[in-house]
Amino acid sequence: MDLCKLLLSVSILHYPVPALINWNAPEASDAYRQHIAKVETILNYLHKMGNTTNVAKDDMVLILDGYDIWLQLRPEVLLKRYFKILEATNARSEELYGQDTKTTIL
Repeated sequence: MDLCKLLLSVSILHYPVPALINWNAPEASDAYRQHIAKVETILNYLHKMGNTTNVAKDDMVLILDGYDIWLQLRPEVLLKRYFKILEATNARSEELYGQDTKTTIL
């Protein structure tokens, strides 16, 4: 039910179609192994995605981990707030440590 709510909020707010990674994958009994498998699968997906021609260099990826998540902000608002926080972080870092410490987007 929670996944349906997440997908509904994604649709209503006009986010791109999500990719469900590890859907119905068996879970390891060891929590550590399960966490590592999740991280590895996401990294593999991102690596494959980065090698396609339909991904621009400045595209962003939003990774959500959980079924009980709803999106409440449109993508434009989320991005605007993200860049505002990044700008404030850069200003604070520059103030504390000098100009060479700015955060960059890879």
